[in-house]
Amino acid sequence: MIDEYGMDSSDPNNIPDYIDEVALMADLARDVLVNQMNFLPEEEDEDGIYDIYVKNRSPYNYGINLADITIVDDTAVYPNASYIIIDNNYEEGSFYTSGINTMRLTLAHEFFHAIQRSYNSPSQDQTYFWEMTATFMEDIIVPDGNDYIFWVDNFFQNPNMNISSTDGYSIALFGHYLKDMVADGNINIIREIWENYSTSNNTFASIEYVLENNYETNFQYAWSDFVSRNFFNGVYDDMNNDIYFYGDQKDVIPLSLNLSSLELLNNNISINDLFINNKSANNKGYFVDNMHAITFENLNSNSVEGFISILSSQDVNYNQQFYIYNMPSEIYLNEEDILVTTLSLYNTGYLDFDINLSNPVFYLGDSNLDEVVNISDIIVLIDYIMLSSYDNQIQFSNSDLNVDDELNIYDIVLLVEMILD
Repeated sequence: MIDEYGMDSSDPNNIPDYIDEVALMADLARDVLVNQMNFLPEEEDEDGIYDIYVKNRSPYNYGINLADITIVDDTAVYPNASYIIIDNNYEEGSFYTSGINTMRLTLAHEFFHAIQRSYNSPSQDQTYFWEMTATFMEDIIVPDGNDYIFWVDNFFQNPNMNISSTDGYSIALFGHYLKDMVADGNINIIREIWENYSTSNNTFASIEYVLENNYETNFQYAWSDFVSRNFFNGVYDDMNNDIYFYGDQKDVIPLSLNLSSLELLNNNISINDLFINNKSANNKGYFVDNMHAITFENLNSNSVEGFISILSSQDVNYNQQFYIYNMPSEIYLNEEDILVTTLSLYNTGYLDFDINLSNPVFYLGDSNLDEVVNISDIIVLIDYIMLSSYDNQIQFSNSDLNVDDELNIYDIVLLVEMILD
């Protein structure tokens, strides 16, 4: 017999199968969060049983976590207790994803809100962190749910936005970045921020504190790196590259660059009084109409962090991301390539810097672009051939000694002959 939830309720316990699945998921979420990740448990209410209600909800209203405060003699009892309401079937067409998996990820998300209440009370100006970490956690607990990839528009359409101005849902990937890039896979970093927030009452201050004191980095570096890497979303099919920090980036839209507003980079330019809030990264995009060698001046400052992204129009092998303090003296762009500067300041203020252009110089055989042809170029050329990758068109052209549009053993033979001669 099919019950009101659209599920077969004929099993012996006389409980609809969907409700059984809800109970199993609630137990799983609690086990992962409390017993495995060592978060504080949810606060109990008066009867000591956590309440989850299942009802028909309107489209795209996945679920909600609400306070369950008991008032006795004008005093709040169990002030951090809560309960959850979720949908009764997550019907296809009414939500971005549908079915049992959507129930599971919703319950994981809302149950983490219950956990969060054990650390602090909800605050309107801290909402972004509550939703960011709950949405991140739903993907950790239900990794094949991937409903969150449909919620990124708020930030991804406006990547200059302050982190604290986002809706939180749209930056769940930052949780993955913190775990995998900052904490080397250690999910404890999220708990550490929550623990600090329980006393600081300021999520941004807690993020800064944990990054600086527990992981020897800073928010401005982490945020600008995170933002820069998301311009390449959807470009690669897997993690076989140096840019992705999480596999779902292949399915997430890239950060928005308004192509109609990109500035043509065909002359030296000076960027003056670029305003940057210390909770954000400023992103400026440029395109080139010819091959250029690019240099930056005045970016070496104690007050700035940032990255340079090259989105190639020719080949994904030419995509590049450079940390501003560890980039080559010249960066090479091909015609119609896009260059993005992603910069952040330790303290809100203004930044000045210069972008200078020159015509690239080709040195046949100079694979490593040091303007000298020697054994080092053989080593680099072998790497290019073995890895089937190279940094830019100039390196490829310098290395393609027999001009057959391939890098292979014949180029190595010619390079050896060139050096011996």
